[in-house]
Amino acid sequence: MKKILMTAVLIATVTNAYALSHGDTATLKEGTFNCKKLTDFYEMISYIQDKDQQGMIGLVTSGKCRLLKESMTVEIQNVDEKGFVSFITPGGHGGWAVQQFFEE
Repeated sequence: MKKILMTAVLIATVTNAYALSHGDTATLKEGTFNCKKLTDFYEMISYIQDKDQQGMIGLVTSGKCRLLKESMTVEIQNVDEKGFVSFITPGGHGGWAVQQFFEE
């Protein structure tokens, strides 16, 4: 679990992500995380920055966020100016991630 969380941290710091836009299909990378709500995503980023593993695990076990054990293809809904991406999963659920978590 610690290794996966550190991977998410490293990927989150990568710059120069490629452009995503509404209606695109994109693949979230294995080892990254996503959350159901943007506020939960902000909270997860805060926990990662603080190296608060209990907080990170709490968001995952509560079902608010999840760590991807395998890549997942989603439909992009919106990308804001900060690079936060809203998307719809194949099962019709919404979620949030950052551009750097998507494969080119």
